[in-house]
Amino acid sequence: MLKTAISSVWSSLLDLLAAAREKFLQLKRKFLDWLMNRQAKSTSAGRPTVDDFWLSTHRNALVDMLSCWWGEVGWELTRATTREELGAAIEPLREHPNRHRISRLLLVSSDSVTAEQIREERQVNAESIAAIYEASATERKCEELVRQAEIAVGQASQDKKEAVQAHLSKRKIDLQTANTAHANASAEQQAHEKKLERMEAGYAQDELLMFIDKRFVNGRYARNPRNVADAMAGLPYTQGVHFMGTWQSYERCSKLFCPPHHQYQVFETIQSIWKKFQKSKLPPVEFFHQEILNLPKTVVVSALDPVTKKEVRNKSENLVRYTFLENWPLWSLAIEKGVGSEAERESMPFVIFSNFKKVQSDPKTYVHLVLGPSDKKSD
Repeated sequence: MLKTAISSVWSSLLDLLAAAREKFLQLKRKFLDWLMNRQAKSTSAGRPTVDDFWLSTHRNALVDMLSCWWGEVGWELTRATTREELGAAIEPLREHPNRHRISRLLLVSSDSVTAEQIREERQVNAESIAAIYEASATERKCEELVRQAEIAVGQASQDKKEAVQAHLSKRKIDLQTANTAHANASAEQQAHEKKLERMEAGYAQDELLMFIDKRFVNGRYARNPRNVADAMAGLPYTQGVHFMGTWQSYERCSKLFCPPHHQYQVFETIQSIWKKFQKSKLPPVEFFHQEILNLPKTVVVSALDPVTKKEVRNKSENLVRYTFLENWPLWSLAIEKGVGSEAERESMPFVIFSNFKKVQSDPKTYVHLVLGPSDKKSD
């Protein structure tokens, strides 16, 4: 009697735990579904869009990435006319820590789709993910039922063991079916996701190419990282994040505060000095040094007040001038290498800016600096 009572209590306890677990999984699934399908504030057309805070955060990260690597990507990026040229232009950013922000631009794709087609495929993908959660819940339930039956086999009396064993066999078959359903749902979702990634890649690349063509090559807008980042910020780059075209992204981002990036200011200074150098008879390094010494020692810097959220302007040391003078031996080598190369004259500012990083990382640089130009050939 005692053994029967304990067995009954144990069975009831297992049923209670299984029911509680299933309830938890249902709540978890509902929460995840809500999390995936939640919408940001809608546009006037009723479509979900990206809020300003997220958009500016993403845009600022892109500005930083592009500004620091403008010497490597700027020249080709703003002149790209095909997907292949666009991919080659941003290839130097493939190993960048923030490369996930341009993942769709780095992906090779031949798809040409509309924004609406992407939204439809995203819905299909969301349904596929929901199917995985459902299949997973069924799988876990079957696993629990199999464990219950295995325990029951060990506890069953001789006259009931055969019946319990039959239940165990049936539950194992159900588990195999559930396992197969879960695997199929996962494979189907992965196929949808890869298809969606290719679609988003094609859309993002085509949008950016159109923006470059209209805004940069044929338009009046300057070629700079801020404008490119403004256009790129709204493009699709990961699952679950709303997107927009480059035109809308540019219009919205251009109204959001973004302080001038120090690295691009350095590039702009190189570009400005190089234009002046075209009319000079001085050696390039000497001319650059003279122009840098003539830069103002202080400048007015814009910043966003953390309390009022308004732009404020303060006087500060000219960090561009400081950057050049503090590292002048390296900059002089970067200028020498650039002028001595076969690069196009118009691209020289990009070459010099890029050369500075190469000079910094070259182990022979400091040997050259110590020995001096007269011993350069013996190195």
